Amino acid sequence: MIFNMTGLGDFIVQDAGTNILTVTDDGRILFKTYPLAESGKEILRGMIPILGFDLPAQTATTSYVQISRKVNACDFPSSPAGATRVYKFVIRYTDNLPTASSTNWQVSTSTGVAYSTFTLPGQANSDLDTGTVKIVQPNAPGVPCDTYPWWLEVQSLPPYPDNKIKVFQIFLAAFDRID
Repeated sequence: MIFNMTGLGDFIVQDAGTNILTVTDDGRILFKTYPLAESGKEILRGMIPILGFDLPAQTATTSYVQISRKVNACDFPSSPAGATRVYKFVIRYTDNLPTASSTNWQVSTSTGVAYSTFTLPGQANSDLDTGTVKIVQPNAPGVPCDTYPWWLEVQSLPPYPDNKIKVFQIFLAAFDRID
C-alpha cells in the first residue's frame, strides 16, 4: 500500500484506539511514543574489543603510552545511505588523579601525528581497585577504522607526583547517526 499524504498531519496506525506506529509529517517514525527513526538518532551497528586483560594495564608515565594493540581493520557493516558513521570508545578505567584533572587520550597512526583526541575526568581513586565506565566519541576525524593501522594511547597529566591510571577494558563501538 502506498499512502501519498499531502498537507500537514501524521500517519498513525492504531490498535483499539492506542497509537502503535506513527509517521510524523516531518519524517520521524515512532513506535508508541518511542522514536525509532529521527535525525540525530544513533543506532549501534557493532562493537569490538581492542583491550582486555584479566589484570588491568597500569601506567604512571606523563608521556603518551600505547594502551591497545594495533588495529588494522574494524570490519563493521557499512553505514547505509542516509546515515553517518560515528565511532565511540567504551572504556572501563580508574586513576588516582584529582577529579579536577584529567587524562589525555589519542588515536595514533603510523604517520606519527595524533589522528584524534579526547579526555577523561580524574577519578581520585586512591586504591585503584574499582573502575568506572565512560563512553566517549573522539574529536574529529574520529577513528581511521579501515584506512590504515591505528592504536589508542593514554597520558597521565602532571603536576601530580604519583599519578596512575589503570585500564581494565576498551571497546570500539560503531554507530550510525541518522542524517
